[in-house]
Formats: sequence, structure tokens, C-alpha cells
Amino acid sequence: MSYNGSGTFNINTAGQPVVTGTVISSTAFNALTADLGTGLSTALTKDGQTVATARIPFAQGINSSLVTDATSTTTGSIITAGGVGIAKALYVGTTLNVTGASTLAGITGTFNGTVGATTPSTGAFTTLSATGALTAPSSYSWTAANTPIVVGLSALNYNSSGIYSKYSFNAYHNGTNDIYMSGSGYGATQIFSYSPGSGNLKIQTAVGGTGTITWVDTAVFSPTGLAVTGTLSATTTGKVGTTLGVGAATPSASGAGITFPATQSASTDANTLDDYEEGTFTATLTGSTTNPTTPVTATSAYTKTGNVVNFKISFENVNTTGAAGQIIITGLPFTPANGYRAIAPCVFYSIATFTGAPIGMIDNNLASIYFYSSQSLLSWSNVTHNAGTTRYLSVSGFYTTT
Repeated sequence: MSYNGSGTFNINTAGQPVVTGTVISSTAFNALTADLGTGLSTALTKDGQTVATARIPFAQGINSSLVTDATSTTTGSIITAGGVGIAKALYVGTTLNVTGASTLAGITGTFNGTVGATTPSTGAFTTLSATGALTAPSSYSWTAANTPIVVGLSALNYNSSGIYSKYSFNAYHNGTNDIYMSGSGYGATQIFSYSPGSGNLKIQTAVGGTGTITWVDTAVFSPTGLAVTGTLSATTTGKVGTTLGVGAATPSASGAGITFPATQSASTDANTLDDYEEGTFTATLTGSTTNPTTPVTATSAYTKTGNVVNFKISFENVNTTGAAGQIIITGLPFTPANGYRAIAPCVFYSIATFTGAPIGMIDNNLASIYFYSSQSLLSWSNVTHNAGTTRYLSVSGFYTTT
């Protein structure tokens, strides 16, 4: 045996060591060369001719001058056909390529830095490639509050069409409880992120492609509410505690209900309610021949639901002196739609002269009410002013607007 088991090479053949005057013996010499041959055959050769038959401990580590990146299991500074066991920390200076499934378990402490892009907003995910899956452990522990853990896998050119996907696991410790978030996808991908500073939880989406990946906020949960980009849908019932704004309208700060935008965003869908508005308008009493000497107005109310306007007008104890001709009220809040003539019931006190049954008529495209009377077997006739003081007129109804 040329080595003593601790790495020391011993000359242990008969006739060794030799002394001055010893006669050369072929037996001793051949035994020595055979022993040397066995020792040299046991050593590793630098040109790779020999293979180690047992694990070799390296007290000072392994240095390699090879600068070529590993692109497969047969390239790079260290090549092994079996697994790699690492008792201490693993540091990768550039790209980590993983083929197959990866499992992380028993992790304590924190990850220093982010795998992939430095932020989840915009970045080129070129620092990590993978075709396998990431299995996140069931629990983590942190040494300090608000210490982030970010684990991500991103695969550029994931398939033959050049589609990338990303699995992202993001977690923050709030000092009391652990908060876990995760996301995965293929092609169009979603990630989750949480900011302890702002309290915002974001769901972000990236469209499939190659090169630089741009993340777009799909939903943002903040301490003040939820902001959603795109369609919000529910498969069961929903509940809103106060007000809900549609059409980019700011929800009302009072009461509970639906807030529509100030300017209607009209829908062509027959089953869509696209507007609601309550308010007042100023109605003016006029005559087809002359108006009252002193203008007669009344603050009136309306409610607009979709394209239907309900209104109520009442002139109380007014002076119509100077008015003549057909009674007309102007100033309706919305212009009536063409082809939708409306009839409004009314009641008079001393203000009008007529025969038959009086009625108010709202005609096409005219934001006014014209008053007529109708009789059996006769045509309409105008309801005219009976000018004077202490006059009353009330009319209410609804009409269709554009």
C-alpha cells in the first residue's frame, strides 16, 4: 500500500531505504518501481485521464480559470453526472439555469436580492431560465419585520414559439404574522406583490412575448379601496357597503348607491342602464302672443333614468298680467327625442281659458310644454292665458330624451 490512508505516500517495499554500499538488487528495485507505479496510478492526473474512486475533500475549495458559461449538463467549470450536495450557502454570480423540477424546503432567514428583474414593474428577465416547476415551501421564518422574500422563475423562449412565463412567490413579514402571495402563468402571466409601506397589494399582468417584460396593474388593493383595470365579474351575489362609481365616476361620499359620470356615456345595449341624475331646473311660463309683463318662473324638479326624464312643475300664486295666446312652459332640462311625443296631465286655477279637457304636450325636439284641450269629435284647441294675479298651474309627467 503506497498511501497510508491520510494522503501520505510511503515507500514500504523490502530493501528500503537503501544505505551507502548496498548492492543493487533487481528484486528490491523492481518492488520499488512497482510501488511507485501503484502510487502514481492512484493519483489524479491534470489532463483528466483518471477518475476519482472516492469523494475528495477540498480544504480551501475549488478554483477554476474556465470562464465559459454552462449551457447544459456537459459544459461549465464543474460537471457531475450525479447530484450536488451543498452544506453551506450557494452563490451564483450570473445566470442560474435549472432544467426539471426544483423544490425549496426548510428555508430560514432571507433571500438577498431578487431573482429575475429588480422590480416587478419593468425588466428584462434574463437572469434566470427554467422549464420546470417551482415548489414553494409551506412556511418561512424571518429575522426582522418587513424583510422581503422574493422567489421567481422566468423562462424566456419557453417553447418553440418564443413565449415566456413566470412563477413568482412574494412574501412579507409584518412583525406578527407571515403574509404569503403567489402567482403563476404561461404566456399571459400574473404576479402578486405587496408593499408594507403603502399597504398596497397588486395583481399585475404581462402579455406573453420575448425580451423586455412590462407589468401592468390589473388590480390594486389599497387601504382606501380596490382599483381594477379591465372587467370585474362575479359568479355569485356581490355587496357594496356605500357607493359604487361606474364609467370612471368618483363614488359619492354620502349615502349608498350607484354614481354615474356627470356626462352620460351612452350605451347601445338595450339592457344597460347608462345614466341616472336628479336635479332642478328653471321653468318659465310664456304665451304664444305675448309673455307676462314680469317674467314668471318656477324652480322645478327632475329625475333622469337612462333616457327617460320625469319632471314636476308648479306655478303657485303667480302674476301673469300681460300674457296672451297659448300657454307654453319652456326650459325642460333635456331635449325630447324625435318621434316620442309625450302627454303630461295638468291642473289649472284661474290661469287659463279652454273648452274640454286640458292636457300638456311635449313635442319632438322641443324642450317646452304646449297646452291643448280636446273635445269629442273635435280637433285640438289651444289652452290660452287668462292673465291676472293669483294664478296657479301644475303639470308633471315624463318624456324620452336622446
